[in-house]
Amino acid sequence: MRHCLSEARSECADTTGCRSVYLTFDDGPSPLCTPDVLDVLAEHRVPATFCVIGAYAASQPKLIQRMIAEGHEVANHTMTHPDLSRCEPTEVKQEILTASRVIRMASP
Repeated sequence: MRHCLSEARSECADTTGCRSVYLTFDDGPSPLCTPDVLDVLAEHRVPATFCVIGAYAASQPKLIQRMIAEGHEVANHTMTHPDLSRCEPTEVKQEILTASRVIRMASP
């Protein structure tokens, strides 16, 4: 019997018959925990999606660069993470576009 952290068992399969688990991490990057998460993912060669807040990404560009360099996906979780259901459409647009610019600036 193999014991591996990066192996998941499931009865659910996608259309190709393969079983998949997708890891997502929200509301970072944080200099306190994101490096540890990246270390564990690298140790097990497991990719993930990091949904980052633009304000944090702006202050942690090296972590954004490391995520990308290690093959992870970086997704936009808005600039300041407001409750978008309470925002005007122009504010929603600004939150998304500003975060996208910050993420692109941090990216290689």
